[in-house]
Amino acid sequence: MMERKSHITIISGGKGEGKTTLIGQLIKALRRLGIPIKGLISTSIENDGKKIGVAVENLATGEQKQLAFHEPGWDADMPLREWRFDKNVLTWGNKILDEMGRGEVLIVDEIGYLELENNQGWTAVFSVLQRGLFEEAYLIVRESLLPRALSHWKYAKVVHLSDIDDKVSWVSNEAISVAKRLNAQKGEY
Repeated sequence: MMERKSHITIISGGKGEGKTTLIGQLIKALRRLGIPIKGLISTSIENDGKKIGVAVENLATGEQKQLAFHEPGWDADMPLREWRFDKNVLTWGNKILDEMGRGEVLIVDEIGYLELENNQGWTAVFSVLQRGLFEEAYLIVRESLLPRALSHWKYAKVVHLSDIDDKVSWVSNEAISVAKRLNAQKGEY
């Protein structure tokens, strides 16, 4: 039996360019259209305007945990590392990805150095996408890691944040396109 393939879109940009903000707006637009979403989204934890941590949310349930802590120099082997990831939360996130059944839309924010170069982080995303459990998948990847991501997902559509002139229109058009593709697959179009 041939497994179906997900329609994969990679949203790429530099650090702090607004990748998570854009995907958050898309999540809201898709939910307004009644489209269920599964996956993980990471957001900043700030104190007095300074980023002190990273939270991760299970998009299916809304449950959140603190994923990373800002601790410059915590790694004696790599003293330039600033962020210490909670291994228990990484395990929790992978379990969410691993145990989810079929769905319409998967979002994973973000696929980064840990996943693409260190075989850590949200590694379950690779098998989830290979099994074709989702019709649509959106992955957030930093521009510098895009070549590595494309070595895994050669046929992914890449959206460069810098190429989007009007983010509000892009989100609206993308949500409508997703709804049309999903409805066409169900035979409703």
